[in-house]
Amino acid sequence: MNLKLIRTLTTVSQKKLYNILIQFLKKSGYMNIRKSSMYIIAEGEIPVTLIAHLDTVSEDFYNNVPNMCLYDRDQDILHVISDGVLDDRLGVYSIIEIIMAGYRPNVIFTLGEELGGIGAEELVRRFKKSPFSNYFMIELDRRGEKDSVYYTCGNKKFEEYINSFGFETATGSFSDCLIIGEVWDIAAVNLSCGYMLEHTSIEYAHLEWTHETIEKVKDILEDWVDTDNYPCKPFKYNIKSKNKIKDYNLIF
Repeated sequence: MNLKLIRTLTTVSQKKLYNILIQFLKKSGYMNIRKSSMYIIAEGEIPVTLIAHLDTVSEDFYNNVPNMCLYDRDQDILHVISDGVLDDRLGVYSIIEIIMAGYRPNVIFTLGEELGGIGAEELVRRFKKSPFSNYFMIELDRRGEKDSVYYTCGNKKFEEYINSFGFETATGSFSDCLIIGEVWDIAAVNLSCGYMLEHTSIEYAHLEWTHETIEKVKDILEDWVDTDNYPCKPFKYNIKSKNKIKDYNLIF
């Protein structure tokens, strides 16, 4: 694990992180980058999209940073003395590590997830369908070790596929992939990235769990590297109508 990078990501403001990510994507070879004040999207070489959000509950919209990061080497646990930044800076970290390992998935970074997904809502207002080839989406914005949360996504084949990599279906209330998946009709899941007691001053992260999820997502992406040998057709979202929380067409 890159502790220096994790410490950087958990101690910078949204505004600074936004600029860091733009430069990182450009240096990593992403050519088609689109952005607004509420999101960054970049088209990759693998038709799978990874999602994370930059905002945290510890800061106002652009400022404020946590007080201290402490690493317990014996237990491989990171403690952040703050009001909650690991959700979702560990998701951002995970995507950076995957890209640094040489993978080029599509990526979406949003702001405003903690305010009800306002960045994701702006994204789907701007793009009524995915602007790039997109077989399914993975958000890295879930506590714990092995959870896979599908929200209103009713695609059982997709659920079986993701869980075959060592994840277990869990329930959750909301994340950006719910909004984007419903509108774009692309299957989406939110995966554990290692943090616990999120949104509190005693949050912490099992970095071993973070690493395990990163490796599993790499394994998933390996299925989609060879453009002539994809394992299946794109996964549709297949909305569970009784659980649909919002008709986004009404807000456009």
